[in-house]
Amino acid sequence: MGYSIIYDRRSVKLKDGTYILMMQTGANNCSEFINGREVAEKYWIGLHLINEKAGEISCSLEQMKARIAEYATCYGSIAKSRGNFFQSEESMRKYLEGGLKYPYTFDEYKAAGNMFRVSCWDKEQHKIVWRDVYSEEEMSATIKEFVANPNNECVNVKFSGRELSPIKSYGHRQPKEKATHGYMICATDASGAKMYFKKKTPKQLRFTDVTNNARIFGKKEQAQKYLDSLPAVKAAVEFSIEEYNASALTNQPELNPAKTESEME
Repeated sequence: MGYSIIYDRRSVKLKDGTYILMMQTGANNCSEFINGREVAEKYWIGLHLINEKAGEISCSLEQMKARIAEYATCYGSIAKSRGNFFQSEESMRKYLEGGLKYPYTFDEYKAAGNMFRVSCWDKEQHKIVWRDVYSEEEMSATIKEFVANPNNECVNVKFSGRELSPIKSYGHRQPKEKATHGYMICATDASGAKMYFKKKTPKQLRFTDVTNNARIFGKKEQAQKYLDSLPAVKAAVEFSIEEYNASALTNQPELNPAKTESEME
């Protein structure tokens, strides 16, 4: 039995704030030849439902999530890999929505070597026709041109290659701002020295002497709940929740950025 496979998903955020969800997909019973070797069919295409207006491939974030939810009702006939089907609407919806978390612009994809293509089915020629496009404006104009031709149907946007070239530059992205107020988990030893919880690793709890490097929780209840979930430590320390206020702090050197539970005395 033939079925569709969604291998991957990515998103494009256009200048007008709308999104295109691109899916790397293919049929389980179709293949193609690459450098003389037969491989599974894979291609990238925008998510656009049959009942939607032709050419409306991009939409707002909320509209895209609604489109995904409708598409996810077909989960029983769609797989993530060969023979590995989605088990529910929710699992397929969450998987596809994951592609919306880190959108890139047309130009960012292009700069990494990923080219866009507008394609459609030509009913008169009985074949797929396509045109490579090199800007958002050209893509939009080509979509409108293809839709206006009565011989065309299934107009959509694709990446020209099977695989995407990774987008390596993150320089344009703003770093996440550290909270200026919140609550910290504090560990005080018998001498009164304080250390502040920084992070949990699979093998240890790490603490810092510098409050600026501590993990900050938005609410006191959140800090207490996280503290209650931490494993017991061997050192003789007393835990508490302390308020963090960045504006009240002076510059502090990090004297001892990390200590494991076995090193806490």
